[in-house]
Amino acid sequence: MSDKSYDLIIEVSEEFLNRTLEKSYNDDAIPKTFEGSYTLDLPKIMQDYRKIEYSLTLTKPLVIDALTKKTVQIKFGVNLNLVTRLTKQRTRVKGHIIAAPVYNRGKHLLELNVNHFQLDNLKILGNVSLPLQLTYWIDDIIKDLLGNVEVLSNIPVSPIVGDITLPEMPEGRIYQIPLGIGNVEILNEETLALGFDIFSEGEGSKTAFIDLSRGNDIALVLSQSAVNKIINHWWKYTTHPKSEFLKGRMRIDKVDNLIDYISNFSVEAFPKLATLGFIEIDWDFIDVWLDYEGSISLGKPQVLLNEGYLEVDGNAIIDLTGYLRAELEVGLEFDTSGPIPDFLTPLRDDRVVKAGRRRIDLMRFDKRRAQVDLVDVDASVEIGPEKRMLVRIHGFDMDLGIDWRLPRRLNKALEKRIEREINTKFPIIPVSPSIISQQMEGTGLSFDIDVVKILHNRGELVVHSDIRYKE
Repeated sequence: MSDKSYDLIIEVSEEFLNRTLEKSYNDDAIPKTFEGSYTLDLPKIMQDYRKIEYSLTLTKPLVIDALTKKTVQIKFGVNLNLVTRLTKQRTRVKGHIIAAPVYNRGKHLLELNVNHFQLDNLKILGNVSLPLQLTYWIDDIIKDLLGNVEVLSNIPVSPIVGDITLPEMPEGRIYQIPLGIGNVEILNEETLALGFDIFSEGEGSKTAFIDLSRGNDIALVLSQSAVNKIINHWWKYTTHPKSEFLKGRMRIDKVDNLIDYISNFSVEAFPKLATLGFIEIDWDFIDVWLDYEGSISLGKPQVLLNEGYLEVDGNAIIDLTGYLRAELEVGLEFDTSGPIPDFLTPLRDDRVVKAGRRRIDLMRFDKRRAQVDLVDVDASVEIGPEKRMLVRIHGFDMDLGIDWRLPRRLNKALEKRIEREINTKFPIIPVSPSIISQQMEGTGLSFDIDVVKILHNRGELVVHSDIRYKE
């Protein structure tokens, strides 16, 4: 086993590969019968046998029989009809295909690249009508014929890393994950593994080949290095807004403390002074609220893979302005006693000149370029519709440090309100390409993935999954 480490490893079980081969056969996802002609290099005396028309039919699904250190052995069985100008011959052949597992990056497929054919049993049916010399060569002829059947040259067995695009990105190759060519290794007699590196900034700890399949169809091993590189690449180009506008209104139910505070600035004395006491203002609070507006600039999030849990760090810069506003019932009254205090006059002598409601700004508050950190982030890993691994943030705390001249409970309530608003604007963070393609090119088979278990190890995330075939 190689001790080379990778950003991303995907392990596939032999049992899943054989299920796929069987379904491909049973659903006619790949052809079963092949016809063609083949020209033999024969002496002139055997010209009548030089050109062979053949019809080859697979009689059963291909089956991976053994995984060795470098190769895969696949059992096959075919019926073969050979026709020359002079003869017809039916042959039944059983044997093994010796192949090397390779990753076809263009098709996003794990394929078995055929090296050669090994014939274990060859049965010529009926009377032998071929020249004796030709029967000596029949093994080589059949091997050549099999080698010319395209579907038996590169056998698709599993869709791997189906999509290297990321969500909320522009179109174009430059914006795709810069994924290297997959290196395939046979881990043991039951498991194949593919290792990938990502050519982007953000080096971190990588992961090495080790059998982690645990009896499931597929296992994804995502290293800290892969997470760093994918987030860096995505954040650099994403179309998700990195700055958001904040605007809201917070109703204030208990206004007694506010009224006491505001009453320190009496508005009743000014008309009295200006009018020698003949004009008074009578007013009552109808409603009090806080309007706020501003902007938030999100910093690049960081996802850390720890033993047993996921940690997300983030920060933001906030500009915020608040307006404490009130609606008042205002009455303008004429006091006939002028500057004489009302309690010294025997009768109520105030006459209402004008009454109505008014909205006024009581106070303005500002908080400029405040840098805040996200703490106690609640986050989880999930698989999205495109079969990518995503980190979803459910909530967090922020110490905004709002210390406006308001009761402490109002400052804290405003902080919580803004936290919730920021949370709704925070992006879902992609941390992997698609684990599988939902279509296997060249077969018509469709796949889906069921996550069985997610393990949080230090420096890596391991996702055990089973594969379903979609009808």
